[in-house]
Amino acid sequence: MKEKNQNTQVKNKKGKHFNKKVVAIGTTAIVALAAILGVYMLNRNDNSLANLSPELARSMTYDQVQEGDENLKETNNVKFDAFFLKDLDGDGYAESIRGTCNEIGDDSTLYMELNVLTEGYLKDAKITINGDNFYLQTNLPKDDELAENYVGNNIKEIKLNQINNGTQKLITGLVRSGDYTYTSGKANAIGNNVNNYSSNENSVTLTGTYVTAGGEEIPVEKKVDFTVDWYGTTRASIYNANQSTYIDSLINEDEQTLNLSFTVYTEELNKELLLSSNHTEVEVPELNGYAPLEVVYTGSNATANYNADTRILTLDRTSTTDENGNVTSK
Repeated sequence: MKEKNQNTQVKNKKGKHFNKKVVAIGTTAIVALAAILGVYMLNRNDNSLANLSPELARSMTYDQVQEGDENLKETNNVKFDAFFLKDLDGDGYAESIRGTCNEIGDDSTLYMELNVLTEGYLKDAKITINGDNFYLQTNLPKDDELAENYVGNNIKEIKLNQINNGTQKLITGLVRSGDYTYTSGKANAIGNNVNNYSSNENSVTLTGTYVTAGGEEIPVEKKVDFTVDWYGTTRASIYNANQSTYIDSLINEDEQTLNLSFTVYTEELNKELLLSSNHTEVEVPELNGYAPLEVVYTGSNATANYNADTRILTLDRTSTTDENGNVTSK
């Protein structure tokens, strides 16, 4: 979204000479701009991880899947687990882990494995996706195990047909930071809360009824928790609007001044992160050897400071959050 950021007025006194640099007038006003935008990074203090990529270093902190983790407490004949795969030690074999770290706009595969062993069957079963800071994108056609087609960018529930003994079903989906259909939606799962860059409140839950060989019905439930981490970068575009007017309309004959005004726009292009601050510097050149008498910021959402010696106007905008991490002022 383009945002009208700053309106600035420059006043020059006729006939007074200053020892400074160039302001162009007529059809356009051109200024040199610079901006510094915040970059969100995952920081780690563990020196043993210093030479690893950020994603791999973070992945090494997740719990690894252990033998027996797939068990259900209600019965030994149904197994269920959910995990990610990552080669942590570089041996060419991926480990099963309870988390994933990706740049906003990328994705990773979540594996959900269901197994009914040697007797009985599972009925009225479903898998519920509890995504605190991710969307699950799936392309799963209806089959013997899946009750419906599950094709979408934010799947919350997968219903199952009767799962007979001897059946092993692997269900996969892509964990994403939002809806990737449009660039503007790729961080929707993170929303407006800075705490959602990292969350261990994610899970998938299997519920259903296991029917034994003797016909006994046993309600079953298995919840698998995991962590999802996101990181990203910012990229700024800063420009002034093309503005033109007649020079005579800018002259105040009574005060013997020339009043120039221009609008500065800033735009964050990557649309990945919630920005904590925006710092813009405008260098105001001389106009035919004349430096400004004053430079005034006429916007309403930034703190402005003009240094007459350097002819640099600085504009600072800062976001605020509440105690829960929700951004209250962008």
